[in-house]
Amino acid sequence: MPPDRYTEVDLAFIVSRVLELTYTAFDLKPWAEALGYTDEPFPFDPMRRTQLRAELDAYFARLYGLTLFHELMSIERASIGLTLLAGEIEAGRLKPEIAVEAGWAEIGTIAQRLIDRDFTGKAVLHIN
Repeated sequence: MPPDRYTEVDLAFIVSRVLELTYTAFDLKPWAEALGYTDEPFPFDPMRRTQLRAELDAYFARLYGLTLFHELMSIERASIGLTLLAGEIEAGRLKPEIAVEAGWAEIGTIAQRLIDRDFTGKAVLHIN
C-alpha cells in the first residue's frame, strides 16, 4: 500500500506501536525524537511486545483486506504466545476467568454457548 493511502488515524496507530517496539534503549533517542516522542525508552516486555505485534498484524490485515492471518499457519509463533501466557498464569500475574468446565463430549454445546456469548470467561474442556 503506498504511503499516501494511510490516513492520520492509520499512521497514529502504526507509529505509536512501532515506536514502542523499537525505542527500548537510549541510543535510539534521535529516532524517538524524530517521531515526536521525548520520554524515556520503553521497557523490553515480551508480553507487551507480543500484544503490540498482534495489534499491528491485525491492523495491517484489515488494511489489506485479508481474512486469513498467516499466524494461523505458524505453529512456532502460536507456541511462543502460549508459552508466555502459561508463564504469566503460573507466576500469578494473569488470572483467567474460567466460566464453564465440562467434559470433551460436550464440545458442541459449549462451542454453541461461546458463539451465543452465553457466558464470559473461558471454557475448559476435560478429556476423560
